[in-house]
Amino acid sequence: MTAEDRLTPSLTPPGTLSRSAEYTGEPGCIAEARALSDRFLTELAAEWLAAVPERTATDVRLVVSELVTNADRHTGGPYVLELEGCARWLTVTVYDADCARPVFHRSDPGRVGGHGMEIVRALCTRLSVKTIPAGKRVRAEFALAPAPETSEASASEVPASGAAAGRTVPEPRTGPPRPYDPFSTYDRSRPPRRPPGPAEPFGPSGPRGTE
Repeated sequence: MTAEDRLTPSLTPPGTLSRSAEYTGEPGCIAEARALSDRFLTELAAEWLAAVPERTATDVRLVVSELVTNADRHTGGPYVLELEGCARWLTVTVYDADCARPVFHRSDPGRVGGHGMEIVRALCTRLSVKTIPAGKRVRAEFALAPAPETSEASASEVPASGAAAGRTVPEPRTGPPRPYDPFSTYDRSRPPRRPPGPAEPFGPSGPRGTE
């Protein structure tokens, strides 16, 4: 039986995507949970335009593996994995029948085992544990950056030049037109050229002198 066959309905707030599945603890359940998270992330990016970088997607898969592994190890099943999200956030929630809260050890690289919840807490934005009548709920939350807008309205708001780009735009001229200045298009730091005068007669060896 695949994860799709065991999908359970969930109460989803408006504007969110939710997928959930119940697992019995049979061999292969952890791999099925990871596959469900892959499909969920693909849907979230395609249908909800959520910006899910590859590093975040990898973190989500690892958190799913750790939480489902803990539920499988301590209860043997059944347990429920619920994935929910929108363009700005997503959550990974696991429900199991064990009321005992997970143990959070201090960081100790030399310790063998017991690093699961330490890893989860380091990867997610927020981690919470709540006791419920049927057992407990462990939830890891991830904050997502909003996807860049690509609509025509947003494109038209991108500054291109002038005041929209932060540069000073001169005020339009008012009053009578200024007199023509033949040197207005030249660099003022250079000496002005001599205005053209009457043509001088040229001989074989240059300008003729006054006789």
